[in-house]
Amino acid sequence: MDAWAKRDMKLTSGGQWEPIDVLEGMDEAGGRDINSWLESQGWQDFLEVGNPEGGLLFIETWMRHRDDGPTQYLILIGGTHALSPYLVTESLVDLMDLLSRWAPAVQAAWVADAINELSRPHLSTYGLVEMIAGRASVGSTETAEILLRERREDQQIRARRRRERADSTKD
Repeated sequence: MDAWAKRDMKLTSGGQWEPIDVLEGMDEAGGRDINSWLESQGWQDFLEVGNPEGGLLFIETWMRHRDDGPTQYLILIGGTHALSPYLVTESLVDLMDLLSRWAPAVQAAWVADAINELSRPHLSTYGLVEMIAGRASVGSTETAEILLRERREDQQIRARRRRERADSTKD
């Protein structure tokens, strides 16, 4: 038996985990692209938490509507060095429970990754710091005129109020 076969787990309606092979039949179908295989089995992207393209920790989920049973949800937890077995649930409540348990770890990993990136001595074309600086630069350029206009209007309002107070004290 393949070491990876039946390593995936399905949460039963009774709250027990049982082995399942989510990718069963993929090799026989000549498939090597897991996303295409999942799509051919009716799975659709549902939700991502974290960054699957390079984050320290992330969660990807898919959903599949079935005519003969409840909607299923598929969960994959991944990190820099490994992926979890696929986890299957048959209720949104169970999916949300699993996400609520893992989301804090994903968030902490994202914060750690951001701090690591801030302390790197070299610049990265699409790094967090560079993206923030780029957005700030574009934002400040685009909004500078608006901010200046609002500042002038604010100054005019204050000057008018000062005049009005001065006029009211003369009477």
